Amino acid sequence: MSWIEWHRNLSRGEESGWERLLLGALLPCSWAYRGYVALRNRSFDAGLVTTGVADVPVVSMGSLAAGGTGKTPLTAHLANRLATQGHRPLVVTRGYAAPEKGPAAALISTGTGRDAPIDWRQAGEETILLTRLCERCAVAVARRREEALRVARDRGLEPTLLLIDGGFQHRRLRRDLDIVTLDVSRQPGGGRLLPAGDLREPYSALQRAHHLILHRAEGCPDREGWIAFLERHAPGLPITWSRYEMQTPYRLGSRPVGCPANDGDGLASGPVWSELAGRRVGIRVGIGAPESFLAALGEHGVHPCWQQIVRDHAGFEGTDAAELGRASTRERLGVVLVTEKDAIKMESFADQLPEVWVVSARVVLEDDGHALGELMAAHLG
Repeated sequence: MSWIEWHRNLSRGEESGWERLLLGALLPCSWAYRGYVALRNRSFDAGLVTTGVADVPVVSMGSLAAGGTGKTPLTAHLANRLATQGHRPLVVTRGYAAPEKGPAAALISTGTGRDAPIDWRQAGEETILLTRLCERCAVAVARRREEALRVARDRGLEPTLLLIDGGFQHRRLRRDLDIVTLDVSRQPGGGRLLPAGDLREPYSALQRAHHLILHRAEGCPDREGWIAFLERHAPGLPITWSRYEMQTPYRLGSRPVGCPANDGDGLASGPVWSELAGRRVGIRVGIGAPESFLAALGEHGVHPCWQQIVRDHAGFEGTDAAELGRASTRERLGVVLVTEKDAIKMESFADQLPEVWVVSARVVLEDDGHALGELMAAHLG
């Protein structure tokens, strides 16, 4: 069992055997981290730390957990929604885990479709994914999020709002609207603070939020339990349920690099779900919640006979391509499935890989996100 699987068990409270010894060693670190988080938040609440103010509305899509909650595709969904309503959102991301350190702030996409392709090593794979999921919106990378507005204006853009991907803990910039997403495919309230778990903050921090999106509703084991749990920690907080809908897989490299990632249906000829269910299928994923990806495949009748799960944001180089090829031959795989996020790092090796197909998914808000729409209208006009 890898460290990734061990930590996932700890995060979900599913540790067993000797894993409890590991938990005992990590819990004091989590208690110290809890103290740091509490002190930091009290400093902001008391005005002891200076916060920046942008001259346009600022909306944050964040989470309590360190990855795997769907905040990036939800950010893209919200950006597209705002664009159709006449806004000009500038999507801002930190460019987390980009191997090559670039400038402190850079405009990655103008949203015109005429931008030169950017390598994921320079901006991070989630940044590239954002440019594809919300192709009509400008996307910037900035360590200090307010700097994104400057680099956009330097390129002649005039955003009407900033939309921050993963900004709930970035309290140095004042927000007009804080939206938080939780992965409800786990039991209500599951999770521990880092490093014994995957939570950056305790659930009481949700009291700072304006709206909550309960994501992966398709795998939620106890809806009423989650509602009751949240009423105790953040009473009265408006809620929207959301889910993933998997699209028809397409072959790696069949979509040109930089082409917008819309719904996968009809993008390329290839195996449909019923055909995949009859083949020897493997998966190679490096995402925050691989168990949700496996569960979704199972709903389509696809049960991988081989899987390689790497850490979230793990890179992909020539040695990884060679290893995947050897595994495919050894396991006699007919096809290897990956997510869109993984595919971004694999595209330059498409001609060196076995048959790899990309499974795209789109976010669907229940009730068409009516409550969220009303909230945005009230805050943003």
